[in-house]
Amino acid sequence: MPPRAIPGQLGIATPFEELVGRSETEMNAEFADYAKLGVDWLRTDFRWHYAQPDGAGGYTWAPFEKLVDAAVRYDIKVVAILHDPPDWIGDRGGMNSPANVDAFGKFAEAAAVRFKGKVQHWEIGNEQNLYNSQSLPDVAAYTQSLKSAYRAIKSVDPQSIVISGGLSPVPKSSGGNVSAVEFLQKMYASGAGAYFDALGYHPYSWPLQPDDPASWNGWKMMKLAIRETMVENGDAAKQIWITEMGAPTKGGAKAVSEQAQAYMLQKAADLAHSYSWAGPLMWYSYKDRGGDRRDTENWFGLIRPDGTHKPIYKVFQDIAKHETADPSAHPIPPRKPKYSPVGDTGELNLRDGGTVIACSHVQQFVTESAWVLEGRDLVPRRGKDSGATCIQGIASAGPLDPVAFDPAAIGDPGS
Repeated sequence: MPPRAIPGQLGIATPFEELVGRSETEMNAEFADYAKLGVDWLRTDFRWHYAQPDGAGGYTWAPFEKLVDAAVRYDIKVVAILHDPPDWIGDRGGMNSPANVDAFGKFAEAAAVRFKGKVQHWEIGNEQNLYNSQSLPDVAAYTQSLKSAYRAIKSVDPQSIVISGGLSPVPKSSGGNVSAVEFLQKMYASGAGAYFDALGYHPYSWPLQPDDPASWNGWKMMKLAIRETMVENGDAAKQIWITEMGAPTKGGAKAVSEQAQAYMLQKAADLAHSYSWAGPLMWYSYKDRGGDRRDTENWFGLIRPDGTHKPIYKVFQDIAKHETADPSAHPIPPRKPKYSPVGDTGELNLRDGGTVIACSHVQQFVTESAWVLEGRDLVPRRGKDSGATCIQGIASAGPLDPVAFDPAAIGDPGS
């Protein structure tokens, strides 16, 4: 089994063209800002039609090399999405053709050879359960492509991590789109389970927050039906990599406020950190494209078109660098609990306004405060105060930064 990624570790999902399509100076400046933000991962496109526009020719790697070399300089790990077949594939029968499936495997192998030692994480496809202008979703064809790419990449570097293409959180099959759960179930039925090391998924929830109980909430689908499908098929040990998540701050009635976008990232990171089965969380995207205010696609960024920061920028940076997030970025300010001892318990995580403080040697306390226990996490209660479980003890705000909590010094969350 490949090494497990840190649950909830933050990355950026940036389209290839939005990085490489600019000048080299602009691209390097963006990478420098990624480093300032604390970005650990960059998910971007390795489009097949760019690399091999002519079926009779070789591969063109120069644009990809420029991007990968910049990521290496800034110690950012790349998740390369292998997708978007060239036109000549469609002319020769599409991805139902065994010859074209083999050609995709050769593309994957060539990419793995070219970037060996620099790129070790490969995502095969992107939202393959959605209808596109080229074809309807086809589970069998996708599974064959996944198998071909997996074998090819592993033949070059057995330690590489192969991630299945991130599923779009479609709740019900309709209009040519296939629900995420149905597509995943059919993947397993087609024998895909042995051909990915981690599952890719896109738990978009906007305009809802990730913890909203609505049945169509993409995050809820991930936590329940998607995860349950993996467990039922013997993949409990595999992680779900959140290879895209985000929310637009303009673009119509379903857009969210900048404050809500910031809170969404905080909540998503908190939840992902608490799931042992979660992989990294890659936020879509870095910068607003700008332009038409009616088009949600233009407004997903951490920064605005003019380069100024939205509230989410500081939240991302604080989470990535393990600092306390700015309370002004959140609709609900952080509050601290009041305690009264009743006995010993195991290790817990205190979540104060999104900041995770891992605690040991803790004691359990019962209080009439606005805090409740969720698994191993202590979080603010929403609603009437009653009987919450709280903790004190020796805590660590960072790996080597021990802090002693003094219950008497911490006020009631209602105050």
